Amino acid sequence: QELTFAGAGLFGLVLYFMLENTALTMTYASNVGIIVACAPFFVAVMVGFFFPSEKSGANFYIGFIVAIAGVILISMSGLNINPLGDGLAFLAMISWGCYSALVKKIGEWNYPMIAVTRRIYFYGMLFLLPVLIQQHASWKPALLKKPEVFSNFLFLGLGASALGFLLWNISTKWIGAVKTSVYIYVSPVVTVVLSVFVLHEKMTMASVIGSALIFAGLIVSQKKTTSAVKVQES
Repeated sequence: QELTFAGAGLFGLVLYFMLENTALTMTYASNVGIIVACAPFFVAVMVGFFFPSEKSGANFYIGFIVAIAGVILISMSGLNINPLGDGLAFLAMISWGCYSALVKKIGEWNYPMIAVTRRIYFYGMLFLLPVLIQQHASWKPALLKKPEVFSNFLFLGLGASALGFLLWNISTKWIGAVKTSVYIYVSPVVTVVLSVFVLHEKMTMASVIGSALIFAGLIVSQKKTTSAVKVQES
C-alpha cells in the first residue's frame, strides 16, 4: 500500500506537473491545452489495463472525439507541431493516467480521502527534493510580503492544489477514475466563460460551437453502452 501511495505522489504530483510545465516552455499553449483535454482517453486506457473489468464502451470514445473537436474549435489557433514539447505533454497525460489508476486502487482501501491526499502530497514533496537540489533552487521569504505573490501562492496551494486534488480523489472513489476524468472536457469551457467576465474578452461563434460540442461529448461519454448495462444487470 505504501508503494502505491508513493507511486501516486510520483506520477500525479512530480512527473505530471514537471512534464506539462516543461512542455509549455517548448511548444504552444494551445497544443498543450488540446493534449491535456485528451486526458480521459489516457485514463481510460490505463484503468482498462490495470482493471480489465472496467474497460470503456463505444460511447466513451465517440464522446471523446466529439469533445476534442470542440476543444480544437475553442483553441482555433491550429496545431503547430513541436515534437519535443508536444511529446512531453503526451508523457504528462500518461503520468496522469497512471495516477488515476493508482488513486482508484487506493480508493478500494476505504481510507479517509483527506488522509489519502495528505499522504500522496507527502511523497510528492519528498520526490521533489532532488529536483530542487539539482536546479539549485533558492528561497526568498521577502517575496511573500508582496500581496500578489502571497495571494497567488495561497490560491495555488489551497485551491488549485489541495482542494482540487482532494475533490478529484473523492470523485474517483465515488464514480470511478474514467467518469471523473471526463469532466476535464469542461475545463476549456470554464476558461472561455471566465475570460469573458474577468478579462472582458469577446466570446466568438467558434467558442460557442466548441463549448456545445464539449458538453455533447461529455453527455455521450457518460452514457453506458447496451452491452455494459446488460453485464451490470447480470
